[in-house]
Amino acid sequence: HRDHLGIVTNNYGSLIRIGDGYDVLDAIHPLSLEGLDEYDFALGDTLTPKTTKGPIEVLGVQVRPRNVSRPLVVGTLYLERRSAALVRFQFSFTPAAYRDTELEDITVVLEQSLLDGKWWLPYRQTIEIRRSSSVFDFPARWIIKAKWEIEDYDFSVPFPAELRAAPVYGGLTAPRPDTLRWTTPLRT
Repeated sequence: HRDHLGIVTNNYGSLIRIGDGYDVLDAIHPLSLEGLDEYDFALGDTLTPKTTKGPIEVLGVQVRPRNVSRPLVVGTLYLERRSAALVRFQFSFTPAAYRDTELEDITVVLEQSLLDGKWWLPYRQTIEIRRSSSVFDFPARWIIKAKWEIEDYDFSVPFPAELRAAPVYGGLTAPRPDTLRWTTPLRT
C-alpha cells in the first residue's frame, strides 16, 4: 500500500486511488478537468499567514460532489490566491468511493510549504483509515493513522539517474483489473 503508507508527491493526480485501488479506485480529483464538472465549489475562509517574505493570501474552497452515488471526495482545498497553487487539501470520500465493505472512512490531509518563495512542496501529510468487522458475532473496529513531516529539502544533492526511470510514487499509474481480488474470504 505504498500509495497511502508513503509520501504522496503529486497530490494524488487527477484520479485518487487509496490502497493500490482496493480501498478507493479512481475518485475524481476536484482540481482535474473532469472534476470541474463533478463538484460544486464554495468559497470558504480566507487565511493570510505572514512569512519572512510577506503575507500570503490563501483561499479556502469547499468541495462537495454533485452526485454522491459516484466515487468522489468531500473536503476543503486551500489555494494560494496569487498562483492558485494547492497549499492544503483535507478530504474524505463519498460512500460510493469505498470498495471494501468493512471500510468505514478514510481522511487525508496534504499540506504544502512554500520553499524559497518559489515552490510549494510537501510538508506534512496524514491519513486515517477506519475499518470495522465482526468476527464470531463480536464487533471490532480498528484505526490506522500515519503522519509524515517532510523537512530539510536540499537541492544541491545530485539526483540519482536510476530514480529518473523509477515509477511515480503516489498511487497507481493505471487501474488494476478486478481479477486481482481475493477469491476466498479471510473469515471462514
